[in-house]
Amino acid sequence: MSQQSDLADLVYQRIKLAPVSVASLVDEIRTRWGEGHSIGSVHHFVIEAVYGLLSHQDVDVGDIRGGHFVSWAIESLDAYDRIESTLMPLRTAFEDQHTLVFQVKMPNQLPDPTSPSVTPPAGAGGAPSVAADH
Repeated sequence: MSQQSDLADLVYQRIKLAPVSVASLVDEIRTRWGEGHSIGSVHHFVIEAVYGLLSHQDVDVGDIRGGHFVSWAIESLDAYDRIESTLMPLRTAFEDQHTLVFQVKMPNQLPDPTSPSVTPPAGAGGAPSVAADH
């Protein structure tokens, strides 16, 4: 197994107990590796571990808002792309503990209705129904 796979397995066990942020993983790797590695190499390592973590069907990604987890409600590959596009351009360590957070999917967990990835139900919004007038 690779070190990234080992980290993915470790994080998978952790998220069964509590949400884990990408920022905490970045901090953990920086602490393990010391100052000799670039931020880019740390972020790349974390992204590879995230790919392994997202291979589990019961892993959810989202943000913490108002003290509560809010799911992005998107497919794993889309979540991976979003995380990669957030981390890779950064020149400093990712430190936001409330963004890019993993947890085990909860039964009946509803996505944030204000998320751009949430499609409103058919007939929601728009012009009123003609049938409603009669």
